[in-house]
Amino acid sequence: MITTLFSLASTTLHAIGAIFLVIFIPIISFFGYAQPTRIATSTPEVSVEIATSSPLAPVPALVSPPVHKKAVTVPIVVPKPVPRIIPPPPVEATTTLSTAVGTTTLAIASVPLLTGGTAHAGQSVPISYLQITNVGGEGALLKGFWVEQNGSSPTESVIGLSTVDDRGGSRSSAGGAEGSTPFQNGVALAPTDAYFAPGQMRLFTIKATITRVVDSYIGMQLVIDVTSIETAAAVQGQFPIRGTTWTIAQ
Repeated sequence: MITTLFSLASTTLHAIGAIFLVIFIPIISFFGYAQPTRIATSTPEVSVEIATSSPLAPVPALVSPPVHKKAVTVPIVVPKPVPRIIPPPPVEATTTLSTAVGTTTLAIASVPLLTGGTAHAGQSVPISYLQITNVGGEGALLKGFWVEQNGSSPTESVIGLSTVDDRGGSRSSAGGAEGSTPFQNGVALAPTDAYFAPGQMRLFTIKATITRVVDSYIGMQLVIDVTSIETAAAVQGQFPIRGTTWTIAQ
């Protein structure tokens, strides 16, 4: 009897619970409170067999058979010693430009511009005006002019001789002091030291200085001619070159 009642009560409670679920689950779902339904699923286990091959054995590297090379004999060339060239010692110049001369020719001619006149005591007067040209292909050095007194006055009336070129760069003299006697045996050298480049031309004036003591020479004439020139070069010209005539006065 009790068992029957218990069974009836259990059935009734199950029915009430089912009704409750039918009524309230839609309401709860409407308001977002529905709980997710868990569905139990079973995942089948899959066993996969992977076929693996046995490890490959290493392939041996191909080795080429050794090649026997023929021994090549390379001749050793011993270089010949280069001869050492020793330059000659520098030549020390023993001359300057003014003395560097060669085989050449100096041409000399008179320039007829002097008129002469009266030569007073102690005066220096021009006796010859000359043009000199180096007509050769090398340098030439002119050292002086050889002159000769051919006038009526004795050579003692002249105490000095001097030369100067047209540029004034070459000036030389001999004597000049009272009592000097540049003439020896009637001839004297009027000095200079002039270098002539190839083709160069210069004009030279030769002067004579009269003594201050002219009492015994007054009225006598001074005529000094150029007889030659002092040079190592060949000379081209007509000698003697007549000098200008001067009359000595007090």
